[in-house]
Amino acid sequence: MLISVIIPTCHRNDLLAKCLDCLAPGQQTLLFDQYEVVVTD
Repeated sequence: MLISVIIPTCHRNDLLAKCLDCLAPGQQTLLFDQYEVVVTD
């Protein structure tokens, strides 16, 4: 199973950094190969 997390953002570096920290491997119960993170600007 692959889960995609899509984060639309524009000029929100501080919030984006916090969000990505929460999605980092080791912070999730999913293995790193079970999800992907897509950031759009």
